[in-house]
Amino acid sequence: QLTDDEREERLPSGKQTVLDNRIGWARTYLTKAGLLEVTRRAHFVITDRGQMAISNPNTVIDNQYLKQFDEFIAFKDQKNGHSE
Repeated sequence: QLTDDEREERLPSGKQTVLDNRIGWARTYLTKAGLLEVTRRAHFVITDRGQMAISNPNTVIDNQYLKQFDEFIAFKDQKNGHSE
């Protein structure tokens, strides 16, 4: 559980909370890896791949886990300026 101070902490730019920023990146990464699907603006559904990921309570969904998916690797490569 986060404290009020942790929830209100802002990025150095001051434009966004750290929490909102982290949630946004988590949504992006999960979507790019195919675990979530955007159905319309601000609406997401968990995909079959996402259901499989959470079906095992011992699975840790982190960047290392997401790297098994080609779509995620392609996204990261594009983000980092690498081309195929």
